[in-house]
Amino acid sequence: MASLREIWREAEARLLPFWPHSARRDARLILMMALSLSSSDFHRDANCDVNDSQRSLVQQLVERRILGEPLQYLRGEQEFFGLQMCVGPGVLIPRPETEILVEQALKLIPLNQPFRVADLGCGSGAVSVALATERPLLCIEAIDISSDALPWTNRNIQRHHVAGQVVVRHGDMVRSLQGHYDVIVSNPPYIPSGGIALLERDVQQEPFLALDGGLDGLDFYRAIARHVADYLVSGGWLLLEIGDQQADAVHNIFVSAKQERNGHTLQQHGIVLDYAGIPRVLIYRLCEQLAASLST
Repeated sequence: MASLREIWREAEARLLPFWPHSARRDARLILMMALSLSSSDFHRDANCDVNDSQRSLVQQLVERRILGEPLQYLRGEQEFFGLQMCVGPGVLIPRPETEILVEQALKLIPLNQPFRVADLGCGSGAVSVALATERPLLCIEAIDISSDALPWTNRNIQRHHVAGQVVVRHGDMVRSLQGHYDVIVSNPPYIPSGGIALLERDVQQEPFLALDGGLDGLDFYRAIARHVADYLVSGGWLLLEIGDQQADAVHNIFVSAKQERNGHTLQQHGIVLDYAGIPRVLIYRLCEQLAASLST
């Protein structure tokens, strides 16, 4: 039998050749997962013994990490907007930047109005679930083309008790929309195809379908821009997460698309920066053409 500290050093040494910059941290997190320890417990109990079955579990998790599996998959969850979201192989891990998409949508959605919302490319359902928990009258359609991701969507809907608000649909982005929506949100795939091989090894373990935005990373924005105005109510909102240095290119796509419907036009309403000062969310609104022209 070995102590927690000894197992930590053992795990760190095993990880070091593969994850030189994070081996010590990863080893500590793996031990905390395997032994169900908080950070304070870990340091307080560093000299306590670890039994053979616990040591075996640590070794299994270390081997999975060596193969590149993200820590979030090992843990089985990731915090998003103060909520623990179930994640695992087949679904994109929610990022802190995407919380900005939720924050901006909540600013536009009144607390006591039954808005209809679509979440295009919902993945784990993090955005839909976060919106539903904050706005109990929303009716949300969570749409994704991936049959691997949707079980995770459903799991998170059940975990956070919003099944009465969020409906899951298997479908392909805008082409799956039905009727008109007050708000449409999307965090689409936006990594250029050639850039995926340059991502960190653990990011490459996430589903290719959720990362690949086509040759220039902009394929899904083109698809959204072509038809989205047909599915917004008058005054309806579109919020898009974008990748680094994509703001101008995405906006040009929407300008070129010249989205108009029944005397309305889609107008850019704002650009929101992320925590690093990078443009991260674009906001559009379907406005009457007269009102739009007066605002320009």
